[in-house]
Amino acid sequence: MDNIKKSSYEIIYFATHSMPYSETYSSWHIKYNTLVNYFKRNFNKIDWNGKKFATTAEEAEQIMIKQKAVIEKELPSMSFLNSYLYMADEQNDNGLLTIKKIMELPDSSFLQTRYVILSACNTGVIFAPKTLKDERTFTDFNQSENMEEELRKVGWIPGIDQVSFVDVFMRRKVNNVYGTLWFADDAASAYLMSHFMKKLVNQGEHQDAVAAFSETQRQYIKESKEGKKPLGEDYPVPLHPYFWAVGALFGK
Repeated sequence: MDNIKKSSYEIIYFATHSMPYSETYSSWHIKYNTLVNYFKRNFNKIDWNGKKFATTAEEAEQIMIKQKAVIEKELPSMSFLNSYLYMADEQNDNGLLTIKKIMELPDSSFLQTRYVILSACNTGVIFAPKTLKDERTFTDFNQSENMEEELRKVGWIPGIDQVSFVDVFMRRKVNNVYGTLWFADDAASAYLMSHFMKKLVNQGEHQDAVAAFSETQRQYIKESKEGKKPLGEDYPVPLHPYFWAVGALFGK
């Protein structure tokens, strides 16, 4: 986090994130209760490979309670402003970079940043409460007294502006942001991003990110048609656009 505040990087790459629609928070309680009940029912049956991590089901429950407390402390509401990107944790910093934190960073934080790469799933997808499957969750979002106020505080106009990780970095004046439009295949994403970066470097001082990524996609398709296996011997390059058209560049 400190390095971002210092504007230390021209390229910032986030390979993973969580809570694209804040479902992690709303589903955490369900997962928590499910795990606790599982431990209570099956604690004596679980094979711990000879190790005793806890001696009773009650102790296992206490471990889960502590984990739950950490989540609730850091993500106190279902707001999609609590969607976050993973960073390495440091002292007094758990490494969760939320949308809210990004919007609150000093204006100088991204002065040197030319590219932000968000290669995880759905990073370019806007938040849309109607897509939430759970009716109760949908109601909670629409009836939240603080939701509109939270948006206004960080500069969004409720009901008009579209919220996504890509939009957040564009608002912070990053000119080139790579985001994904659906679920990304890890192997295909690794191929696309590594070749994209190489092509950017090879362009020299006058870089054209759109041209570099377009060339990378064409190379992917070409190698797939030729039957090459750059993703590994057991993983032929899938030709379907689902794999190579997952991402796009946004910005100027």
